Amino acid sequence: MNVISFASGSLGRVPVLERVLQQSLAEVDPAMLLAYAEPTGLPELRRGIAGLYGHGLTEESVTITSSAQQALGIIFDALAQEGKDTFFVQEPAYFGAIRILKKYECPQVIPFEDLEAIDYKIRTAAAGVVYLTSNFHNPTGETLSQEWKRELATTAKENGFVLIEDNPHDFLYFGEERPTNIFELAPKNAIYISGFSKILGPGLRIGYVIADKETIAKLKSGKISQDIFTSTIGQQVCLSSLRQSEYLDELRAYFRCKRNFALHCLEEQFQGEDGFAWNRPQGGIFILGQFSHEIDGEGVAKIAREKYGLLLEKDKYMYSNGKSRNTTRINFVQNPDDMFREGIARLHKACKEAKR
Repeated sequence: MNVISFASGSLGRVPVLERVLQQSLAEVDPAMLLAYAEPTGLPELRRGIAGLYGHGLTEESVTITSSAQQALGIIFDALAQEGKDTFFVQEPAYFGAIRILKKYECPQVIPFEDLEAIDYKIRTAAAGVVYLTSNFHNPTGETLSQEWKRELATTAKENGFVLIEDNPHDFLYFGEERPTNIFELAPKNAIYISGFSKILGPGLRIGYVIADKETIAKLKSGKISQDIFTSTIGQQVCLSSLRQSEYLDELRAYFRCKRNFALHCLEEQFQGEDGFAWNRPQGGIFILGQFSHEIDGEGVAKIAREKYGLLLEKDKYMYSNGKSRNTTRINFVQNPDDMFREGIARLHKACKEAKR
């Protein structure tokens, strides 16, 4: 039996990305690999990233990192050194952020799953840090309302807390326009993190930070301490891809079709049965599945893996207390359509067996 995985964040075989990557790799200048580069990244790439967002953004507000994961590490290090001792973390959260925060002994990590429930504490967090994903959250796929984005932006300005906005899926929107991010509303109080892993390829390991110039200058020192500069071959590939900007429209259309097919397969297989429900994300690459109280999600994952060769994501790694909320995320882009349909059929069988 072939193994099918819904568990990773990989993109699978994406024709548009393979075409763009092949062309971009062919344009790499080997001479650039013989010299050290600027710690903040190639100026041309920083300008290209600034141009994606507009709003008068310039290259001085952008720094390149060796993945968005490195960006998180550098930023959390810098904030901890500044004496920030309270970190509010939207959960479920990207597991890489939780791993970084767990290594600190001083900061107090306060998880929150509902903005209204934590609203008062955030309002009074003058010395604190708020970490969240505002658009197409991983793994929920949810996007904060414009009202909440404005509220957080205003509160950050008034109270002076730092807001870290980790948005890897911003350009994978399925509607007409890219949703506003909080950084655009509060550029002096927000630090924005993203990268090319979901719009070009995780193997490139190219991330970036957008912030005010003072913050970028502080992050430069942390970057130099870690790896001096980011791979210039990866940066060149990303720069070349941005010059083929129309590919993003094609990529969004492709992923939208994959999302629609995934929803069709779920509806076809479960046919309104109780026990498993799912959302309809408006962007990103994940669908969030919720098991009913009658079904133990970890039991489903065990049956699916051992009996049916289906790998499911365990959600306990996305919470600071390590406790499951009986959910699983489903990557709807990494498998060919026939494999995805088969994977959903296996999930259905595992759910039925776990319910007995």
